[in-house]
Amino acid sequence: STRKKVRVVILYPKNKISDLQEKQLTCWGESAMALAVRGNFDDCQRLVKTAFLSSKWQQKWELISANSINLGRLLPQMVYYAGASIQFFEKRNRIADFIIPTGNLGNAVAAFWAKEMGFPIGKIGLALNANRTIANFLQSGQWHPVKSIATLANAMDVGNASNFERLRELYSDINTLRKVSVAVVATDEEISESIHDTYLRYKYIICPHTATAFNAQKKLGWHSPILVATAHPAKFADIVLPLVKGSIPMPEQLKKILNLPTRKKVINADLTEFAEAIENKK
Repeated sequence: STRKKVRVVILYPKNKISDLQEKQLTCWGESAMALAVRGNFDDCQRLVKTAFLSSKWQQKWELISANSINLGRLLPQMVYYAGASIQFFEKRNRIADFIIPTGNLGNAVAAFWAKEMGFPIGKIGLALNANRTIANFLQSGQWHPVKSIATLANAMDVGNASNFERLRELYSDINTLRKVSVAVVATDEEISESIHDTYLRYKYIICPHTATAFNAQKKLGWHSPILVATAHPAKFADIVLPLVKGSIPMPEQLKKILNLPTRKKVINADLTEFAEAIENKK
């Protein structure tokens, strides 16, 4: 942020994202404070939610979230589901099914909202990695958050999806949700296979998260669904390169940050340490 009155604090799980992902989060100098948390994504999210619920924190810092805890993230995401479904309908004269790589459920909930607003959207496939809490819910009807496990699709390593409450509010009847949605789990081996097979078949290089959508389509066999692609594969070169031939083109935006200095602070998943880090501003 270039505005003096707006401070940006980024939390991410230490040693659980790629080097390039970390560079993107830690290269902004004094514009943003990056905190590497000893824990997982759920620990980071727990710290943020606890801080938001604290009147002391809110009075002192007037906190607001930039991730999908905030409706301001989900509402614009609805637009590309609405737009894509309309374009699909105009070209093919039928409603569109979507397959969405899913972790914290924000992007998926945006799709469900667009569907319930009346846009021409059919079924919504939730492509998961081995963190299968959402799949378990669709099977049993019971929500049992668990500790997340590390996978190749690390941005989806979520054991307690923040947006589940919104999904349950939208579909209070589990059977109604089952009629419009399905969840498909991908192992790390299946993620690797999807990256490799997609390159061989289409000469198209995908990231591990997008690979979960390709894996889901392979299992579901839907008729021409829209698959949602997520990150650029260059951010996961160590995973992707061994599975494809040649190199991965690096976007200019990513090239520019490679040589920027890194600025971060390591903290435990502890609210007191979180507060001290923000207070010290260093």
